[in-house]
Amino acid sequence: MSKNEVSNKNNDTNYIFERRVALGLVCIVIVAFVGFIFLLPEINSTAQAIIRYLAALVAALSAYFFIGSFNLEGSLPLTKIQIRATGAFAVFLIVFFVFFGGIDNSTSHLNNTATEQQLEVVLEIQGELSQISTLVNRYLKGYEVDGLIVGNDIPKLTAVFEDLNAKKGLIGDELYNAFADKGRTLIRLINARNNPTMIQQEWRVYKLQSAEIDRLIEKNFVEKRDKKSSR
Repeated sequence: MSKNEVSNKNNDTNYIFERRVALGLVCIVIVAFVGFIFLLPEINSTAQAIIRYLAALVAALSAYFFIGSFNLEGSLPLTKIQIRATGAFAVFLIVFFVFFGGIDNSTSHLNNTATEQQLEVVLEIQGELSQISTLVNRYLKGYEVDGLIVGNDIPKLTAVFEDLNAKKGLIGDELYNAFADKGRTLIRLINARNNPTMIQQEWRVYKLQSAEIDRLIEKNFVEKRDKKSSR
């Protein structure tokens, strides 16, 4: 067997191996992205950058291996390595920038989800305090309100304060403080059952606090939502 025949045989073996590697990489990418599409994981900007880079890198490697078996060096004024490198780099850039445009780089969808969760929590706490205020009003008018006061505790208010402490990071300091002040006003109202003057004063404070919470909700959620929808 001549040296040329051995060389050609080795080249054929290399081409087959390279094509298999390229096909394997392509299959891995396809499977990964099919799973990515159907599972729809929430990703941040860092994960997006990593995925984009890996997709472009694997595409470039596949192109490098495939282009090597096309034998273009005879028709182009470039060596095989130069052709491979040029093609791989071109594919890398194409995939990188197409992928860049294909994924929403902004985190607006995540921010919208977080805002919706915040608003849901805020409205839930507001509703709980409103229900408690109704019970307190009945209590101050002399009605028996089962479960409002148990020993020295006000269980429903205690639960609200525990909820507030657990979700302080989600709703923010402003709303946390506003809700906490409103809860403390309800405690003062209960303690002022036999003091009509103090009851009137505390109800006025309570109404002002309710108006302030409404203003904060308007500022933090409604106005932001309107601005986003107008873009």
